[in-house]
Amino acid sequence: VEGYPMDLVAISGLGGHAFGSFKERGGSHMWLADTLPKHLPGVRVLIYGYDTKLEANNSFQSFEGLASAFRLKLSSIRQGYEDVPLVLLAHSLGGIVVKEALIQLWRDNIDRKILNAIYGMIFFGVPSQGMDIESLIPIVDDQPNEFMLHALGRESPALLDQRREFNKLLKDRELELFCFYESSLSPTAVRQDGVLKMAGPPSLLVGKFSAIDGARDSPFYRQELKRDHSSIVKFSDNDDD
Repeated sequence: VEGYPMDLVAISGLGGHAFGSFKERGGSHMWLADTLPKHLPGVRVLIYGYDTKLEANNSFQSFEGLASAFRLKLSSIRQGYEDVPLVLLAHSLGGIVVKEALIQLWRDNIDRKILNAIYGMIFFGVPSQGMDIESLIPIVDDQPNEFMLHALGRESPALLDQRREFNKLLKDRELELFCFYESSLSPTAVRQDGVLKMAGPPSLLVGKFSAIDGARDSPFYRQELKRDHSSIVKFSDNDDD
């Protein structure tokens, strides 16, 4: 409804930048700031940043820790906006963080006002059933954050548990979930003579069934984008997608 106020909170993914992740490649257009408000008058767009860089990162972060920090910040920015509808938009790892945060809110009966305000989620390349991490292993190179990277791999027990809980939440709360999945291969990293180069064999980082997990069985809720994992959330002005 034109002019109806709402909050949209966007969270970037693995190795992403809060603003740069959503900015067109090779240009300055950032669709969440430059285009979306024109189509949705009254929307308050917020972006959430957190440290997810892969190379030279000594963090021992976990899904639970990242989700808890996100949940607390979300609670803070919603002060005074508790009754405004909330939509969450996430790319890649950002969707795993969102799911974990909502599970915490739902399971532990924390801050029901946030949970009650959420109308739905928009996921871009979220690896709900895991992703191809083989090409990312050379980047972390035995760093502490390798643990979290392995937790994002295919057949990850952590993701399996999360899927079960999140699908229960979706049914219980009757939340809408729209999923976009990539259909182009992504460049991958290799370490050559100690130097990290994006010269590895191209790979589909997040497959279709992993990216659409939890969405209703309808093309309306499951959309293909002929883009790679990074560019799936980068749009130019008047972009066809």
